Amino acid sequence: DETGARLELQRLHEDRSQGSEFAMPTVLLGAPIWRADLFRLGPSDGLERAHHHPRFTNGEPCDRVWLADEDAAEPLQWTERVLTDGLESLLSDAGAADLYGAATQRQLAEILPLAILATKSCLETVAG
Repeated sequence: DETGARLELQRLHEDRSQGSEFAMPTVLLGAPIWRADLFRLGPSDGLERAHHHPRFTNGEPCDRVWLADEDAAEPLQWTERVLTDGLESLLSDAGAADLYGAATQRQLAEILPLAILATKSCLETVAG
């Protein structure tokens, strides 16, 4: 079985149809945009099953795009690079170019260190 960590970007939708203008909106997860599966088979040092899905159609991922060996060897650095320097092309390739902008970059800069830390923890836990 594959074990490891999964990171997924999804659209968020705010539903403000209930309550007053001051009411807390309901936040809903929307369609997936991109997913990285940093997986290994069994107890091993490598992530030989590491791949990502750069596009989704109706919630279904495209075929796996395998990480290059050097990226699978440094999955946290690859993830950070893809979600910072590569964010504009990632969103464009995924059909979500409308999300790229200063607000998205700022939000991602705030959350990315926590996501990387959580991913690292998951990878260390499953490495046993």
